Amino acid sequence: MEDAPSARCVYVSGAAACRRAVVAYCPSARLLFYATAGRVLAYCPQAGRVVGLSEDRSEGDIVGLRLVSGRCLTNDLTALLSLHTSGAVAVWHLSKPCVDNAYVDHVLHRALHLLGHHKGSISSGDACYLDSCSGSRLLIVTAGTDHALNFVTACSTSGNVLSSSSVKLPGRSLVPELRLVPLPSAAATPMPLLLCGGDDSKVHVWASHIGQLVGDGSEDLQYKRVGALPGHRDWITALDFVYVGGTVMLASGSKDGGVRVWRLRLDQPSAPDSGSGSVALSENGCNGTARPDDGDTLIADTDCGVETLKVRPVPLGALGTATLETVLSCHEGAVARLCWLQLPGLQECNLRLLSCTQTEDRSIVMWQPQSYRHIASSDATEGDDNDGDVWVEAARLGEVGGNREGFFSAVFSWDGSAVYAHSYQGGIHEWRLEGDNFWVPQPTVAGHFRPVVDCAWEPKGRYLLTCSEDQTTRLHAKTTDGAWHEVCRPQVHGYDMSCVACLPGLSFVSGAEEKVLRAFSAPTILAEKLATSCGWEPLLELESRDFVDAAAVPSLGLSNKSLSEQNQPRPQQQTESSRPTEDTLMAGTLWPEVAKLYGHGHELMAVAATARHIATSCKAATPQDAAIIVWSAKSYQQLQELHYHRLTVTQLNFSSDGSKLLAVSRDRSWSIYDGQLSDEFTLSFHSGLLEKSVQHSRIIWASSWAPGDTAFVTASRDKTIAVWQASGDRARDQSCGTLLWRRANTLREEDEVSAVAVTATHRQTEWLIATGLVNGDVKLHEYNEQRNELIATTTLTPAHHATVRRLSFCPPKEGNSILAACGNDNLVFLYICHTSQK
Repeated sequence: MEDAPSARCVYVSGAAACRRAVVAYCPSARLLFYATAGRVLAYCPQAGRVVGLSEDRSEGDIVGLRLVSGRCLTNDLTALLSLHTSGAVAVWHLSKPCVDNAYVDHVLHRALHLLGHHKGSISSGDACYLDSCSGSRLLIVTAGTDHALNFVTACSTSGNVLSSSSVKLPGRSLVPELRLVPLPSAAATPMPLLLCGGDDSKVHVWASHIGQLVGDGSEDLQYKRVGALPGHRDWITALDFVYVGGTVMLASGSKDGGVRVWRLRLDQPSAPDSGSGSVALSENGCNGTARPDDGDTLIADTDCGVETLKVRPVPLGALGTATLETVLSCHEGAVARLCWLQLPGLQECNLRLLSCTQTEDRSIVMWQPQSYRHIASSDATEGDDNDGDVWVEAARLGEVGGNREGFFSAVFSWDGSAVYAHSYQGGIHEWRLEGDNFWVPQPTVAGHFRPVVDCAWEPKGRYLLTCSEDQTTRLHAKTTDGAWHEVCRPQVHGYDMSCVACLPGLSFVSGAEEKVLRAFSAPTILAEKLATSCGWEPLLELESRDFVDAAAVPSLGLSNKSLSEQNQPRPQQQTESSRPTEDTLMAGTLWPEVAKLYGHGHELMAVAATARHIATSCKAATPQDAAIIVWSAKSYQQLQELHYHRLTVTQLNFSSDGSKLLAVSRDRSWSIYDGQLSDEFTLSFHSGLLEKSVQHSRIIWASSWAPGDTAFVTASRDKTIAVWQASGDRARDQSCGTLLWRRANTLREEDEVSAVAVTATHRQTEWLIATGLVNGDVKLHEYNEQRNELIATTTLTPAHHATVRRLSFCPPKEGNSILAACGNDNLVFLYICHTSQK
């Protein structure tokens, strides 16, 4: 076989999972990692795009993502821990991504994979590298719904498990959050400290004493509870720590909306008669105040007007003591994430803490001591002592009000000049510090957060539309910076989307799990800004149509409506040179709905469109419901119904000149309708006229016309791709004046084929056939039309890890072919395809 065709991935789009702890920032690599379904994506804020993703498949969605800590980590080694719904635990090593090129590669390689250590799902976990074995020995602690803590030591180099133990929690307790704290070498125990946030409103402190050697020469870990930090009134949902001098500053957040900051003095063992300390209660910018707990004494300081809380240090046995520093209370709902600013040479006057909530107030609060000084300030000296200092709210980020959930996580950048967060719909937010304390929203990566079911190219290839079960339609385009981005979100709907097709003049039609097809048109001002930011040629199509106003979703509506119809104020627009931020994408880039097309009796399934016609199908269990409806693309009026199939038509394709319509169905058949002689389409041929031996034996999921419209391909659950060609003029049926079709070749795959697309190459007799499989693989076949034979095949990487729902080639342009792929793993890929070198 000759040299195979090749392809490089230039764009990956995907949102963060809608879970609490799936975002991690790596200061050494300056990358933001986030989980989407079962994958980990690496986002580079400097490049403004995803530069890499994890390689291997993982069972189950990711429910937790954590940066592995430990003293043995260097700038050359970055490791991530992922927790999965299947109970699996994986450790990923980062290979240095090449940010300067335009390609997306596998940059996370799985070094360790653990299965079966919990009987149920995993609720939280953390990992830490230990001192021995040059940093390859790893401690992993996980908590599960089986009410147990699991301790595993493993070698990340070989992937071997060195030891494993489990501790059953008393009283069927749950651990919503846990952290491992590496201790300094001078500590009483060299093993990390374990902090467990429990459902009993306490932070439990566990310490380890290394036991005797086990059979394989590894140590037997014996973790025991040495103390508990009380004070919260509900489950502990967030923990984070930072080293300040010789102490550890611990922040704990709870479902009660409160945040408590503790100082762990691990070099001062507790004494029976330890003295009391005092802590300031912060009310600056707060909606509520903290309450004293059992055993605390509340006194008033009349000199400065600040309430202080008399507290007793909590003994931690031989480890030391824990003292409550401050109580922060401003959130109205459960605290979802806490994050300290981690900087080298950090002092108490440089402390900063982020807290966020996913409900009620939808806000991110940045806390700092009242005497805060920037670490670069000459006033920040080692002698600063902020004991008893009042903590104040330095900044509040996010949105105020509304009826949507807030933020699942918030983290600092490597130098504290930026804050990254992810919201209830998986959107990544960024705020960058400008000036003294002015935080400005920035454009970031965006994508779908549920399976992407369809994609369609604009007729001129300027942009790609994708629709998803997350009830949105999104527009992806190449901007003036040379990279692909999501630049517009034309539709936010009330039903899961099912299909989309582009029309000329910056318009499109889309279908959802409803009986109505909806048509949309780009607002005139927004279209002009898109043309500027994407470097398009002047939009001549805008001159031939009426002015289209901006749009918004009504409070009780399902779809976008023009603002002129709602008498609503127009959203604030950004400058033409900048990409929209996540907030602007959600509400400021909608396209108004211009028509509704009624006619089907069930939820829509497929749509195809040309400049003249629109064809649609719906879910069907009877021949009557399986009818294809043809509409006018200009007046949106129904023209006719086409009957042949008995079950759901799964995909529709117009030929390049719009004269023929191809349909494939769940009833294992395909049909061709000819509209060349008139505006009406008539059934010209169908697979039922052929011998049964050449027909598909299972559902036909996808189809595509080949270049020249004299051949097409179909893809089926029977693991085959059939190539069908016209038999020629001598085989023309004189009675109806249409071509007859025959099966010219069959390509076989190792799994069910769920998507297919065909495009031309620079060689006149050859095609590129792209196939998508149920297992997520995307393959590129080079095919010779004249000899009807397969030349070469290659498997594209990176690719999907779940069923590929749709493949689509960009309309032919000068240069290489661009292939779009979308699937059930919530991702959209764009590949630059090259033919083989002969």
